[in-house]
Amino acid sequence: MEAYDMMTSPWASSIADEEFVADTFKLLSELISGDEELGDLLCLLALFSPVDVQLSKEETFCLKQFQSKISTMVYNQVLCQEDCENIGAFERVARIVRIIEDLHKCGEIFHEGIIYHDAEDNVEDIESIEIGQL
Repeated sequence: MEAYDMMTSPWASSIADEEFVADTFKLLSELISGDEELGDLLCLLALFSPVDVQLSKEETFCLKQFQSKISTMVYNQVLCQEDCENIGAFERVARIVRIIEDLHKCGEIFHEGIIYHDAEDNVEDIESIEIGQL
């Protein structure tokens, strides 16, 4: 993460937030282990795992069906790796699913807590940006 200018400390409202994001991204990297398909499935699972959203019974049922199918695909992807046994696959999948809540918290930190160092980066209203002639 240090490779990005915006991630040079201090970039969040607290050091604890910066450390939480760094630790979460490190764990995510370890869990994915370069498996692009697993990363894609995790993205899908995260998209179908809304937080603090009120849904009807029908919407909840439909959402759970998607979650079930994607979770099964995640398990199969992990289990198909050469050095993985059934119990190890279940443990890794459980860790992958648990990280979704942490990723949501990272999103909140990025959304609410980023410190802008340049005045031009801190624009509250996009309509107020002045664009000159080329």
